[in-house]
Amino acid sequence: MTTEFSGVVIVQVKGVTVVMVHMRSVLEDTDIQRIAETLYELVDEKATRKLIVDFQAVNSMASQMLSVLLTLNGKMQAIDGKIVICGLCAGLMKLFKITGIDSLFTFVPNEAEGIRRFQTVPV
Repeated sequence: MTTEFSGVVIVQVKGVTVVMVHMRSVLEDTDIQRIAETLYELVDEKATRKLIVDFQAVNSMASQMLSVLLTLNGKMQAIDGKIVICGLCAGLMKLFKITGIDSLFTFVPNEAEGIRRFQTVPV
């Protein structure tokens, strides 16, 4: 299954839902809202428990996107799910560390490593 809307592609790989954000920047409220709705729907309506969010193409993001990820993390915990974030550039990783939320997520360099992480750690 592949779902796509402007700047976001959702695929299933080995039982893991992968959301690839194909935007250079995630700064506009409308983009953030659309991404949030997509991510929340995956959990609230489809009960997705294995989720990778791939930010490989993203160079900058608004702090509002961090709030979306925090809310998503809470939703995932409520259904015993797990989020893996991959592809963060050094600048975005620094944003997670500065805000102190880096300890709440699992970070891997790429999608393949994220898939391996789900295969070795039960959810």
